[in-house]
Amino acid sequence: MSQMYPAFSQSKKSKSNYELLEQLKQNSLNWYEVEHQGYRLPSTSNPHEWCGKWIWKGCLNVSGHAGTEANGKGFVRSFKRTCFRSICEECASSWISRESNKSASRLDHYEKITDEKSKHIILSPPVWVRDKPVSELKKEAYQILKNLNAKGGCMITHPFRERKQKLLDGTTKSYWYPSIHFHVVGYGWLNYSLVVENFRKSGWIVKDKGERESNYGTIRYILSHAGVKKGFHSLTWFGDLSYSKLSMPKYESEFLNCPYCSEKMKLIVNRDVSLGEPPPQQMECIIDVLEWFIPEYPQFLR
Repeated sequence: MSQMYPAFSQSKKSKSNYELLEQLKQNSLNWYEVEHQGYRLPSTSNPHEWCGKWIWKGCLNVSGHAGTEANGKGFVRSFKRTCFRSICEECASSWISRESNKSASRLDHYEKITDEKSKHIILSPPVWVRDKPVSELKKEAYQILKNLNAKGGCMITHPFRERKQKLLDGTTKSYWYPSIHFHVVGYGWLNYSLVVENFRKSGWIVKDKGERESNYGTIRYILSHAGVKKGFHSLTWFGDLSYSKLSMPKYESEFLNCPYCSEKMKLIVNRDVSLGEPPPQQMECIIDVLEWFIPEYPQFLR
């Protein structure tokens, strides 16, 4: 291999999603145990054997690299394997990243075409209906949003709230308990008189947390302690931002493509098995194609 170098440098200004989750878990008394109607908090189940392992993906299209820095060579980039399951202890952070990026892109696109700013809204049902199935409460929440003139947005289910508890050693930990509510990042509303009228009629409390500076940052934090359940989406869209009403430009991450010929990279393996896995960080390499093969093609295995 030659010309090995980091793919990018990470900012140290904010915690990674993995660090955010680990901090939440370390500061909690019952993160792994709390449950409501099958919903749990993220990152509570064992990973697959391959989750978190590093692999190479690359491009051996030498002819397409003519006249570039990789002239006569191939290209590889390291990737961390992920199952993208919200319950996986290793990959929940990747789930948060993917969902936050996709959601922020959708919200930002809507803002670009409407010149509106998103708001963060919290809807909490009254105590006497909190044991209803979550699916029924979501329908009620959508109806309340419609009554309050919401135009559309995304809704994230939160079956739990935290209560701070001071321990005998002086430290403070979070205790999570069932208390269903819904976070919304969206557009339209809120008329104070309608909110008051809604409370008198239904008992639902609606809180306006104000406009958002960062859609990504807001979604990221809300998802970090959202309710997750197999077969159910933690984040759903409604109104003008539903899939049937808002179409998005087709997007494919350039990071998955070769920077020299734009072909989609494939899993690639070095013939020298002693090299093992890539180093545990994002790396890029210009390579001699004779030293590598694509294992999905049997002829390269001879």
